[in-house]
Amino acid sequence: MRSRWLFVGAALPILLFVLLHVAGGRGAVSLLSGTLPPDELTLLLGLGYALSWFVLVLATPILALAGGLSALVDALLRRRRRVAAADGHALPGGRGVASAP
Repeated sequence: MRSRWLFVGAALPILLFVLLHVAGGRGAVSLLSGTLPPDELTLLLGLGYALSWFVLVLATPILALAGGLSALVDALLRRRRRVAAADGHALPGGRGVASAP
């Protein structure tokens, strides 16, 4: 369940970046070179585009990797519990099936 939210967190910056790119944000980042944009809306669009790019490059891969690893660990733990329950063994921490004599 947690891995699903990590993937959603990774997808949102991608969606935001694509929306700002379609809105013309790439051409509005002239402020990074020291050129003032013609109006405030273009300034905000350029700032939003630049910030969304940084989040996309820095945070999205981390969230996607964390979601993948979390899903893998969850799947392995589910498999371990299923095998332990089939064998009649108890799992550490009080999980699983109690040992039968």
